[in-house]
Amino acid sequence: MTIVSVLLTAYSPDSDAYRWAVQTASGLVDPEIRAGALEVISRAERRWKGEQVEGDYRGDVTWQILQNMAAALNIDVTNEDDPLVRGLRIAARDNSPELVLVHCEHILVNLGATGPIARQIRRLFNVSTAGSKVVHCTIHDYHVEGKDQGTAFEEFKKQYCDSCSDRKPRPEGWSLSPEEEEAIQNRHRELVSRLAGTPFGLRYTNED
Repeated sequence: MTIVSVLLTAYSPDSDAYRWAVQTASGLVDPEIRAGALEVISRAERRWKGEQVEGDYRGDVTWQILQNMAAALNIDVTNEDDPLVRGLRIAARDNSPELVLVHCEHILVNLGATGPIARQIRRLFNVSTAGSKVVHCTIHDYHVEGKDQGTAFEEFKKQYCDSCSDRKPRPEGWSLSPEEEEAIQNRHRELVSRLAGTPFGLRYTNED
């Protein structure tokens, strides 16, 4: 269980967590337990490579977690007329900006208008992605906001990316780790701060 927990913090074999897991598993005395631990590590390596591992959950993990939390709060997630449920679906879909950031190294995504429902979801579920999203071009100072990340990016791509000669796609196989996401945000902290409170930045609104 310790090895499994440690691997949850790793995203590649080039990490202290991975090296510790291999060293610890290899040193286990019981051959059956050692084989099981090494199999856990092997499955983690395959996931990092993008392979599908037998027995893994194939659905939207974030949405599953939010559904479980909602059930504990007696929230009916099958009620699509409930603004809270609609906000939860946005929060799950927009859990990561990876699919947008892979399009170009100059793109940045951050939170925009955050209304009452989005703030309620943040309080109840500790998830901040239920509000609107803003897609930015960090070299041309373009910005587009949408109710969700997909809507914002489709409009942004149509207006700017499709005709941009400076577009720089991420390398094939690129994926976004929490560390890289934090580094991207830190690199553009000045831009985000400048736009905070404007129609293209984080702001608190009275309507969703």
